Parts: sequence; C-alpha cells; structure tokens
Amino acid sequence: MPLPTSRNQINKLGKRLAASEIIAPEDAQMLEELIACHQETLERARPRLDELAEAVGTGPLAISARPKTTGTIIEKLRRNPNGPLAAMQDLAGFRIVGGFTFEQQDQLRDEIIRRFPADPREPTFRDRRTDPSHGYRAVHIMVCVADVNIEIQLRTLVQHMWANMMERLADRLGRQIRYGGAPVAPPGASQQAVQALVGSMMAISETWASGGPDLPDHLVLSIDQFTEDVWQGLTASLSEVGLDL
Repeated sequence: MPLPTSRNQINKLGKRLAASEIIAPEDAQMLEELIACHQETLERARPRLDELAEAVGTGPLAISARPKTTGTIIEKLRRNPNGPLAAMQDLAGFRIVGGFTFEQQDQLRDEIIRRFPADPREPTFRDRRTDPSHGYRAVHIMVCVADVNIEIQLRTLVQHMWANMMERLADRLGRQIRYGGAPVAPPGASQQAVQALVGSMMAISETWASGGPDLPDHLVLSIDQFTEDVWQGLTASLSEVGLDL
C-alpha cells in the first residue's frame, strides 16, 4: 500500500497537528489513512522475520508488530514540532525480544538488515546500548518497504523488562520522565520519593549496561505475564514503604 499522499503533504499535516489543539476532521482522516498504510506495510513485511532465531542460533523470539496510535503521534509532533512527520521512523514497527547475548543481538541486527534491502532507502541502525536515551537501551533498525519506514526494536529480556517498567511508571508519574523531565508525585507521595524512584531506574539501567541478570530463555514465551509479574512485585514493594502507584 503506497503512502496516501505526497511526503510534502504529510509534512504539512504534521505541522498542523503539532500547532493546533483542535484537530480538523480532514486532518484526523488523513492521519488515520497514514496509520492504515503503515499497518498494511507491517503485515507485508512480517514474513521476512520468519525463522530469524534459527538463522542466528538464538533461543525463541517474541515478535510483535504495532503502528503508533493517533495520540502518540500527535504527542511526539508537539514535543518536537520541527520534526517532519514523513521522516518519523517509528510510525510503525516490530519489537523483537529474546534471551540473547549482546553478540547475538548484533548478529540479529545484521541478519535483519540483510533481509530488508534498500526499498528505496538502505537500512540504518542506532545502538542505544552505548547511546542510551534517558536509561532506555536497545538496538533500533530503520528499514524501508515500498517507501514506507519501519522501525525494528531488538531488546534483550532485561532491556525489555526495564523499558516496560519505565513505561508503566511514566503512565503514573508523567510521560515526560522518559525524556529526563521531573516526575509528578501521585496523591499522598512526596516529590523526593518519586524522584528517588526514577533515579533508581536510571541506576539500574547503568548497572545492566553490561548484561544484567541471567534470565532463562523460556521467559520470552510468556513475556507479557512475566512483565506483569515484575510490575506487581515492584508496586507491592513500593506500597510497603508508602508509595502507592
């Protein structure tokens, strides 16, 4: 499915979405068409990731696909109003999680790049292990399918666990904490306590930069339940010391 309009028109749409509090119906429709285009591209691209674990020799991989929602796209545009919408790499993407080593993460990256030749742009990647974004670590690969950008996130189990815990904290303490902003304390909690919690997450990210705890590969087969169990354990521990999330 081709882009619904020209890149110039998509960039103009992005500027309107970033500048206006009220979204015009025609702009909302155009954005929905853009998301639908990316969703269809994800479906077309998914078979290229088949047997990826076998090709590299890793354990099982959890592969999920997700286009951005209208809300998250508009939020990102307003956070960075000068960023062109047509160049936004993560309008749609895959997330690949597994119990692989850093070396295997590099091998998976190279194999994915091999499977996505220029169409028309060559794949690129960003190593967030050595260049973390406010504690977030992973490998991101940017590929192109029929002129539609797709981002592929490669996360080890511990990278995925950290990112998910931070996302859940951001839902409760403010989305800005993912970008270095100050947390907003929930009712009954002190600002000092929530700031210390976010600081602890940054310290954990640094501690895990060289690998992190050794988790069994089979956890990837129940990654959603594993994430939920870790979150429940974290919130229960915090509740015991008076911080109710």
